[in-house]
Amino acid sequence: MTRRVLPSRPQAQNFLLLAVVLLFLLGVSELVLRKLYPEAPKPQAAAGWAIIPESSWIEYDATLGWTHQRNTSSSLKKNGQTVPVSLNSKGYRGTREYADYKKPGSFRILAAGDSFTFGFGVHDNETFPAQMEALDPSLEVLNLGVAGYGVDQIYLSAQRELSETHPDLVLISVYPEDFWRATRAFNDAGYGKPYFSLKDGALELRHVPVPRDKNFSTVQFPDLIGKSPLEKFLMNSALYRVTLKAMIRLQKMLGLEDPDSSPEWVLGRVILSHMVHDLKRAGVPAVLVIVPPQRWLTGTVEPVRDSMLRFANREGIDAVDLTPVFQKAFAEKPAAHWYITDDLHWTAAGNRLVAQTLVDYLKNKSLLKAS
Repeated sequence: MTRRVLPSRPQAQNFLLLAVVLLFLLGVSELVLRKLYPEAPKPQAAAGWAIIPESSWIEYDATLGWTHQRNTSSSLKKNGQTVPVSLNSKGYRGTREYADYKKPGSFRILAAGDSFTFGFGVHDNETFPAQMEALDPSLEVLNLGVAGYGVDQIYLSAQRELSETHPDLVLISVYPEDFWRATRAFNDAGYGKPYFSLKDGALELRHVPVPRDKNFSTVQFPDLIGKSPLEKFLMNSALYRVTLKAMIRLQKMLGLEDPDSSPEWVLGRVILSHMVHDLKRAGVPAVLVIVPPQRWLTGTVEPVRDSMLRFANREGIDAVDLTPVFQKAFAEKPAAHWYITDDLHWTAAGNRLVAQTLVDYLKNKSLLKAS
């Protein structure tokens, strides 16, 4: 019979002391993190890019959170330059006006998206929707892009305009961060927004009407997808929440995250799927335009790109992936030629490259007459 050897009294005391110290440190960490990262953080003071669009050409919108002012001339001052910004009578970027119905012989496109579609940092006539019109006079490209929009607001804004504009095609331009933006109830500048929750595969629109003041009763990143009882319990811990965010950020930096199971993509693909199905019911084809961040072109492309391509294939829609287009362009000219220095957005040349790529796509699909 084997005798069980018990730890000596000093060893047992050491183990107990170590456990007490660890529990004490965890308790102190939890208290400190609860102070630094409260569960319901107040909106941060607007800074950097966040203060620019909100303070000059944005206005409150009960359904979208914020949208463009109408008949507005403003300017963007950044990097020592002043860039004029014009918004027409419907709040679209540019001075061109569009009738409720397109002109005979023209092809009308709704360009839905965020600041890349809007043309952040370039002149009205340098945005890719405006340059598409310049490349082919038969085109009407209505620029619905709004800075800071996530896939949820992109969907809702296009849904609002669809019945009033009667387009032939909708471009859904998506930047990777647009999925993350859809997981929050207000942005860092303190502007509230709508968001969708997902339960048993069904979308439910929340936070509408969006509060006009910046005093929110919800956390910035609410619970959007049903969690298990254990997950709900753990989310009460600030230490767990901060550690989880740090792990997710590290996985993204290393390109190890699985976007098909991440909350951003699980929710985002359902939102995009609803948008595509709404367009199909209206008889309007959709094209997914994948907008590559500069980091994809100088480093590793993130797995979410493949997820978006798989999504387009499953939904039976075309995808225009701009990643290889810009990879080729980067091999020919430096990054500063295509992306604004110290910024995330395309230069006039970058927008021109996108416009030419999309016009070529339309002609290859026989949607436009080949020149």
